[in-house]
Amino acid sequence: MRGPRLSDPVVLGNAAAAGSTLAWVLAFPVTELLLAGWDPLALAAVRLLGAGLLLSGLLSLSWRRRELRWVPWGRVLQVGGIGIGISAFTLVLGQHWSGPVTAAIVATTTPALSVLYHWWTDGERPRPHMLAGVVLSVAGAILASVRPFGGDPGLRGGEPLLLTAFLWVWYSRASMVHLPGLSDLSRAALATVAGGLVLVLIVGLATLAGIGPLRVEWSVARLGQLALLVVAVAASGGLWMPAVRLLGVTLASMHLNLAPLYVILLSLPVGVHPTPGQIAGALLVVAGTTLAQWPRPREEPAEAEPAEEERRAA
Repeated sequence: MRGPRLSDPVVLGNAAAAGSTLAWVLAFPVTELLLAGWDPLALAAVRLLGAGLLLSGLLSLSWRRRELRWVPWGRVLQVGGIGIGISAFTLVLGQHWSGPVTAAIVATTTPALSVLYHWWTDGERPRPHMLAGVVLSVAGAILASVRPFGGDPGLRGGEPLLLTAFLWVWYSRASMVHLPGLSDLSRAALATVAGGLVLVLIVGLATLAGIGPLRVEWSVARLGQLALLVVAVAASGGLWMPAVRLLGVTLASMHLNLAPLYVILLSLPVGVHPTPGQIAGALLVVAGTTLAQWPRPREEPAEAEPAEEERRAA
């Protein structure tokens, strides 16, 4: 019996989800550093618009720019503005009022939210192994995240805002349904730019209303941190689209619960060793993610990218 090939959609989907999660993990500590000198609203707008422009630059350098001829711009603004723009703002503001540890813990609810949303919209009950995998994944992520940086995160008031991760679930599915015929790169780039523009509009309205002035620090150190953050957000968003297309929202979002494992691995070179609870939690997440994919459920049909004939005709 042959094992999975590197070209297998499941293998590629899991690799994309893992890469997206790793980039997402890197964004948390950098965001925490920038919040010391930046207003949360301004930071959310700049990091999202910057990531969108970076992805758009990659899009313009590829043949995929031809897809701009049949883009449903109204849908792009709706999906990106609500799904990315609003959720990005509430994530940064929620982290500002709660801390990166709490933000990472609350994010573990994303797979469960995806299961409930899929059940509600499609009326299809999740299979037992999927539910068991989600439970294991969430439990493991919470266990591994409780004290990854030392200290109890506690409650500081921003936790309810972090629960708007539901919007990210909606965006992940809506981008496939409402933006058909576009490649993963086009979806990610256009929706991210739309989300960034919505946040820039909110910043402008807040400034006109006298809310502020918004705190922005343009030191060399902050610019370096901002550049790293923009790259991380762009990489995370760009890899997320193929992961969702190949695996479905629930399975892709379960990779987000591997964030504690990546924190552990990234901490090893600086001499920070994981606790038994963190190791056990990471193993639970891996077990839950594996269980949910065996046998692989047909959560959502994977949507193929534009056919070669369409590309040539364009």
